[in-house]
Amino acid sequence: MDFLLQFRLVGQFKPYKHVKSPGSDEGLHHKVTNYFVLLSRKASWNFLQYCAILIRFLITTYISAFEPGINFSNPSLVNYLCDLFYLVDLLSAILLWIHWHRNQGDLTERSNALSRLLWRSREYKPRHLIFLVVDGLSLAPLEFITFFLPMPIMVSQSLHLFPIMRIYRIVFIFAETGLEFSLFTNVVKILWKFFALAIVISHSMSCLLYMMQDGKSTSISLATENIKYDEDSAWECYLVCLYYVLTTFTNVGFGDILPRTDYERIFSLILAMMGFALINGYLIGALSSVLLEQARRLTNLRLRLKLIEAELEERKVPTNINRKIMRFYYALWVTRKGAGSTNPMLEELPSAMSSEVYYDIFLTALSTTLLFRSCDEYSQRAICRVMEIKLYMAGDVILKRSEMNSKMFFIRKGTIQIMSYQDDETEIMTFGAGTVFGQCALLLSLPAKSEVHAATFCEIHTLGRRDLFYTLIDYPDAKEIVINVHKNLILNMLADKFRENKEKEAGNILTSSSFYKPPSEASKIARDDVCLVTTFPYIFMPDTLFMRAWNILQVIIISMVTFYYPYCAAYERRYPFEIESLIVMVDIIYVLDIYLTFFTAVNKENILLSTGRQIARERLRHPNIYLDTVSTLPLHYLLPHDSRHKPVILCLRIIKMYKIPLLFGQAEYNLYWTVISLLRIVKYVIYFLVGCYAVGVLYYMQACYSETCNPSSWYAKRILARMHGPVFMSLYFAVMVISGTGLGDFTVGNTKDIVWVLNFYFPAVLLLCYIISEYSAHLSLAREQRFNFTELSERVNSFLTSNKMLPSERMRVRQYLNLQWEKNMGYEFTYGHELFYDTPAHLYSEINLQSRCKGIQDMVLFKGLGENIISTILKSSFRRTLPPHEVVIYAGEMCSTLLIVEEGYCEVTYGRDVSIKRIIGPGANISTVELFLGLTAMCHVRTLTHCVIVKVKKSDIRRALILNPVAARELELAIHEFKEFPIAHVFRKARPIRLHLSVRSSVQHSLFRFRYYQKQSGNKELREPYLKLGICQCIRFVLRSTTVLPYGKLLKKWEVSRCIFAFFSAVLFPPLPYLQLEHTFLYWIGWFLDVTA
Repeated sequence: MDFLLQFRLVGQFKPYKHVKSPGSDEGLHHKVTNYFVLLSRKASWNFLQYCAILIRFLITTYISAFEPGINFSNPSLVNYLCDLFYLVDLLSAILLWIHWHRNQGDLTERSNALSRLLWRSREYKPRHLIFLVVDGLSLAPLEFITFFLPMPIMVSQSLHLFPIMRIYRIVFIFAETGLEFSLFTNVVKILWKFFALAIVISHSMSCLLYMMQDGKSTSISLATENIKYDEDSAWECYLVCLYYVLTTFTNVGFGDILPRTDYERIFSLILAMMGFALINGYLIGALSSVLLEQARRLTNLRLRLKLIEAELEERKVPTNINRKIMRFYYALWVTRKGAGSTNPMLEELPSAMSSEVYYDIFLTALSTTLLFRSCDEYSQRAICRVMEIKLYMAGDVILKRSEMNSKMFFIRKGTIQIMSYQDDETEIMTFGAGTVFGQCALLLSLPAKSEVHAATFCEIHTLGRRDLFYTLIDYPDAKEIVINVHKNLILNMLADKFRENKEKEAGNILTSSSFYKPPSEASKIARDDVCLVTTFPYIFMPDTLFMRAWNILQVIIISMVTFYYPYCAAYERRYPFEIESLIVMVDIIYVLDIYLTFFTAVNKENILLSTGRQIARERLRHPNIYLDTVSTLPLHYLLPHDSRHKPVILCLRIIKMYKIPLLFGQAEYNLYWTVISLLRIVKYVIYFLVGCYAVGVLYYMQACYSETCNPSSWYAKRILARMHGPVFMSLYFAVMVISGTGLGDFTVGNTKDIVWVLNFYFPAVLLLCYIISEYSAHLSLAREQRFNFTELSERVNSFLTSNKMLPSERMRVRQYLNLQWEKNMGYEFTYGHELFYDTPAHLYSEINLQSRCKGIQDMVLFKGLGENIISTILKSSFRRTLPPHEVVIYAGEMCSTLLIVEEGYCEVTYGRDVSIKRIIGPGANISTVELFLGLTAMCHVRTLTHCVIVKVKKSDIRRALILNPVAARELELAIHEFKEFPIAHVFRKARPIRLHLSVRSSVQHSLFRFRYYQKQSGNKELREPYLKLGICQCIRFVLRSTTVLPYGKLLKKWEVSRCIFAFFSAVLFPPLPYLQLEHTFLYWIGWFLDVTA
């Protein structure tokens, strides 16, 4: 029997279950056996096993190095427990290895694929046979041989060192860390693994350093005159060696312990190189890569929002729409971590897998409505693939009144409001998650009776009529079921309506029954009220002005407590009686904070938990409430006022300091912060100063807790350092220790100082490495867009060079790429999609109507059309920014798009000689006649300045005009009428390059009812600056024609000369007054530079 088939797999897939006879214990036996066999593969067991291995390694090496031949004869209980843990783990690994190799022959074709995949997976692969042998040797009681056979001391001690072979397990775990660097890697896990390896290395090196001594005495040959310790105590010698090893391993070296012999110097050199490679190289690099992956999505979203804001500013979009876009992306990040309504990666998954994902997402929507409940699973899966997710902000219009609706809506999250049909502003009904509306629109074309607004941030699943019936072509049975159910629903609705009309009384507005029941979330719409429940116990609303003010008060109180309470406990050794009222007030605020924590509603996944039981259950799941409770305990009231321990117990209030990092974390994840680097610098500085202050207080209390300070502690060196003031001295010493500066003026004085320094020194090194890694990761992400764009530009340039393109063409491409970087940092060019690719359609339509609508509405072709048609046309349009002197369209090129100049000026050439030209500006359109007649372009268009061109496809225009059948019919008649005119035949026969301006000016008939042509005088816009000069405007006849262009050669040369003269002015003017005293002609040089610059 395959024992792994009895073990339940993760997910919905369950392996074959063996049939057991009733009343037998076979199932229980298999379950217990499998649990024990797979015990060595469990994460919790492995964590306990690693701790036992580490403890056994530390004890064994310490005894063998510092106390040889003393304690090996009397093993401790800790050693026995560690060996017992390892024995159980070894038995489990041996059974797994036996089952694995015994059942490998059974993996034939008759075995299911799931079992083979399970066997081959890394999760259940057994330990190698060589490692099992090493584990067995590490558990063998070889030291008992010395009780019966006399052996040399070296051999006897070597037999006791076999348990340290287990340490390979921890080394292998550290080696596997490199395989886990992905988006889901836990940074804390990496730090703990590195911390364990550092303990192993530092402890091993400390033992090796002690064993390197001459052996004549137990003292250490290192220069340790500055540290007082008992040379006969093995423990104190170990502390001195460990202190020296750690300071050398971290490349600090305070200078209080120095090597004396050449062997010790070589040992120190090797140790410093190991520390530099592991800490400064591997650890910082590994953490940077992990933190970079974790912060990439937020950084990219923040960069994109910055570009969107600049784009909206450039388009001159109103402020209210700009704020609405920013609020949408902020809510999107808070609720969905930036994941939009669609995920392109789902399309890259295998078909069956993506179908399963869509089915899990949209099954609730199909099960809620009666239309699809009777359909089979296969048709439901196909329908789920064509459903979409729409996101709406609070106040957005989901469905407009009198609008033809063709979609069904299912509210996944959030709350909606049905507005009155009289004013579209009065709320008459409210519905929450789980509501379905618009089912009739899947089969009937009816206008909406009322408007539907989003009351909160809503996630809505939609199903379109066209997508539904296009899918049901392959499922005729499901199509028939949907149509029949829909008919029955309409007949039942009409019957109920007829019955209600009979039972309705005079004066009543609502009938006795309702198809929808308002959910419980209807009364929990986000608002500015302070209290959600106004009766005792009061339930407060989250994220209100009152809660923000309370959090600010908390920050002020916590900051005061963090600095003042330790000062009283350490330096004053008491707190003044005058601040008794302040202490009582702080205690009251702490108690009120716990009350507000338990009686403030919790917004969890857009669901408001508003009952006391729900809030308490949610709060008790997090450790914050337990920290608040411990920090509020009134233990200091049990002690007298003059007690030395009372101010120390008051320092429990500092535990609430954990809220400050939470606030910084919220601020970093806030998308409204633009100067995020400055925020992080402020955070690091505050963390460092507060940490140094706290550590300095602990160091001072260790040295001077009583009235008289310890004469051998670090504080006794204040006389040599000529420093006074315990606050500054302890802060200075803490900064030297935590930062690893090591100036040597303040060092440890005894073994107690060593213990206290080691408690904070190495964790501080790891935290500093974390801070460096985090900041370097964010700096790398801040410049990642530049790196990506530069790489793509180089690839394009290499492609053009390898294909031997002309230098002029390469220059055009380079200018276009530079323009893309100046516009939006090359975002569209780098990522392959627009900035607004996941913006909801209704918000994007508002942007287009405000920014691009004017150029289209000014065209006679689109005058009189509604906003819906214009919005549909603009929805499918796209913008292109072109540099100066770039071709927009060539003469003779087939016209497939309508070109509209949104910004800038273009030059239009009609004849073979370039003298026949005109200048067009914002609002002008190009190739409208050629587009609708299906002809090639009659003119050559080239940009004069930076231009923004809006392109609209002909097919999109025709599709949009379907919404207005009258305008579509008139356009078709006009095109058909114009095709019969003689001038149309001239358009078809003549070559585009030989067409004259008079040919276009003679077109005065049908099509010009839709496209109005207005002739502009040449260079009128570019002559405006000279016209303002008045009588001096005749200067334009002296200059060349290229001079008036904004990017002409003369202006460029003039700007370059100004920069050169300004540079020389900056260099010569400081010494010029002194040089003029000797050389008077330098006065005219200064005057000349003033005039030119």
